Amino acid sequence: METISNNIKIIPMNKLVTCIIALCTLSMIATAQDSTAKASISIRFSPISTFKISFLGMSDFTVGSGDKVNAESSIGSFSADVIGRYYLSGQLSARIGIGLGSLKIKSYSKYTYSTNGGTDLFEGNLKQTRMTFTPALERHFRNNKLEIVTGLGLPIGVIGKTTALIKTTYTDTSSTTDIYEETYEVPGGFGIGLQSFAGFNFYITNKLAIGTEISYGIGYMKAGGKAIITTNDNGIIDTYAGDELKVNGFSMFPLNGALVLTMNF
Repeated sequence: METISNNIKIIPMNKLVTCIIALCTLSMIATAQDSTAKASISIRFSPISTFKISFLGMSDFTVGSGDKVNAESSIGSFSADVIGRYYLSGQLSARIGIGLGSLKIKSYSKYTYSTNGGTDLFEGNLKQTRMTFTPALERHFRNNKLEIVTGLGLPIGVIGKTTALIKTTYTDTSSTTDIYEETYEVPGGFGIGLQSFAGFNFYITNKLAIGTEISYGIGYMKAGGKAIITTNDNGIIDTYAGDELKVNGFSMFPLNGALVLTMNF
């Protein structure tokens, strides 16, 4: 009868010690990868997002007089940041981000008269750009390949001029078209705020990670001034200074999500 002890192979002591040291080393690397990193660079960007808005959830409806209305609006935004980070300790870092962003709002409505079949087409476009400079402090919690990051930032922004175009096109039953356009240019300004953020990173290698980050906060913005208005009435162009359009006060930053690519050094 064969006993279990006959199947046991004796491992030489020197090989056993070598295996134990290797396993301990691999374990330390797995739980604290790249713990000697002193700095990193991240690219953070929010993909182009567009939200469509319609009246009471309907893009086509009929008013009491029998006239038909087709209306829809959309809001699109994009932002991207380059972030430089210096590790003050294993879990604490200071970072500075420089970013660019844009906002576009489009609206469209078509009014068809039931009496004569004529149409009024209203189109609106608004564009705005901004640049931000954001110093921040971060706290890192890392285990193996997964890292959780929380922090607080002080975004300082420069807001570019806002351009808005309002276009009205009337077409009668004989296909005669009457076009009137108004373009508004409003000066930019600046903003400052307090922003909290949280996210996670997954390390593909010891130095390269991909992740996500969400942010939310409150800010003060001062922008605007005397609007410059340009009109185009069937080819007749006129430019003049309009009323002052200003924004001056506090508001909440919208909840923002972003993708993040990080490289440690």
